[in-house]
Amino acid sequence: MFNLLKSDMYRIVRSKTFWVFSGLCVVMMVGVAAMMAYFSSPEFAAMVNENLVQHADLTVEERAEAQVELAEAQADLAEAQVLNGKELHSITAMWASNFLNGGFLGIITSALVVLFLVRDLKSGFIKNLNMSRTGRVRYYAEKLVVVALLDAFFLALCSVCSVVAFTAFGFTFQVVEGAGAVALWMLLAWLAMFAYSCLAACVAWLTRSEAISITFSVIVCSCMAGAFLVQLSLLLANALPVFEAFQNWTIVGGVSALTQGANALFVQDPGDIVSALYPWGEAVLAPWWQILLADILYVAIACIIVFTVCRKRNVA
Repeated sequence: MFNLLKSDMYRIVRSKTFWVFSGLCVVMMVGVAAMMAYFSSPEFAAMVNENLVQHADLTVEERAEAQVELAEAQADLAEAQVLNGKELHSITAMWASNFLNGGFLGIITSALVVLFLVRDLKSGFIKNLNMSRTGRVRYYAEKLVVVALLDAFFLALCSVCSVVAFTAFGFTFQVVEGAGAVALWMLLAWLAMFAYSCLAACVAWLTRSEAISITFSVIVCSCMAGAFLVQLSLLLANALPVFEAFQNWTIVGGVSALTQGANALFVQDPGDIVSALYPWGEAVLAPWWQILLADILYVAIACIIVFTVCRKRNVA
């Protein structure tokens, strides 16, 4: 298994796709920091002010028509004035808003994973391996290790690049988070991305189709499908209260909780009742426990599918 792991890592590092995705992460993080720096600059605030002044000469009738536009411009101005100090809430909250909550990291990691897994089957590389019953278990277990390492690499890459970029543009952070809290946040963020990648790997191994697998990555691993299901569950909760706890057991629910920053992971909300886990009574979990259990649940489901259904498929 170790030799196969070394072989896979060698092939990944030498592939153009890996470096294209890595470069995309760097460009994205620098671009977000540059955009935020522009929005917080005096030039942007002056431009918004100038736009407001131009509307001051409108007639009464014209003012009514421009009311919506003025409200949007004033909101932008207020945001710019807050950002003029170039202060962000915290490092982990910045990470979450930059590449986690919007689904960027989920798409990048899962897309690279499915491309590698599908091409590994189509290239004929697998035909040179011992694919007995034990060999199949070793093969799929090693691939899951590769998936975990890729998720960790891209999470670390985006985190470091975003901190360097925002620091270079002069941003500071209002809240100082402890090393333990940041480490826990990183672990939960990695686990969420690993859960998404494992589900994408199941789709890739079951369908053997790059198109279907990439589509799954874009729709599911971008948090798009999860957000839709959460909204649907909130509507159904009006009639069936059992759906109230559904969002606590989704990956996107955990990602949304990570947006609040590392310190918020320890704030226990009495409103978060986990009745699905404790059917005999009500129990309250701290956010980090809830995220951990939910993500482990999806990883376990994916592993069951891999080592039962996927393992028995013809790999040649």
